[in-house]
Amino acid sequence: SCLCLTALQIFVSSCAREQPELWALILVWSSSCMVQTLAARSVGYFTLADYVNSVGIVFAHGCIFRQVAKGNPLPRDLDSISSLCLFANLMKGLVVEPRIGPLVMLVQGIVADIQQYIYLLFFFAACFYCSLRALF
Repeated sequence: SCLCLTALQIFVSSCAREQPELWALILVWSSSCMVQTLAARSVGYFTLADYVNSVGIVFAHGCIFRQVAKGNPLPRDLDSISSLCLFANLMKGLVVEPRIGPLVMLVQGIVADIQQYIYLLFFFAACFYCSLRALF
């Protein structure tokens, strides 16, 4: 469901951005995903951040639909924020997939390790630059 919603939003954002009917479909679809997320409180899988994420996606889609229905251009900032939130939901859904989940967690760990290494390199480069500037 989340994968189809993300694909639909990417299609509408790139090809059919001025059609309010498609944005209404996206709004209804994201609203149903939000209701499912809010209804699954007792499962323990969703956190407060997931609830805020779902409400934010529906709010963004509502604002986008309102603007497009009025004939105004597509608000690209809300479109990109909602796409980013949908990708975050998609990644969370892939983590619990039994066949793909371990691979996704491995890739996320590798990216986090590479990111820490790059931060360390930037820190050492900045220290080297500052010491070189102090000497000469």
